[in-house]
Amino acid sequence: MGIGISLDNGPIDKQNISDTYRGTSLPPQVQAIQGRKTLCLKTGKQFIQEDNKQVFLVPVKWKSADLDPVFPRRSEDS
Repeated sequence: MGIGISLDNGPIDKQNISDTYRGTSLPPQVQAIQGRKTLCLKTGKQFIQEDNKQVFLVPVKWKSADLDPVFPRRSEDS
């Protein structure tokens, strides 16, 4: 299960929050997801993940606007 956040300086490869931002402050987008309830897909129980070594940032090659059903991308022909 994942959520999408946009980061200007995120990791190149999958990396946990702790390693990505070691020695620096967390970006506001990452701070906003800390302490939030998460659903375990295996057990169906909600919990708060407090260990930043268990929260991973995974780069993607698309932007959220590419998949927005309300405002689909317009083709060059439109």
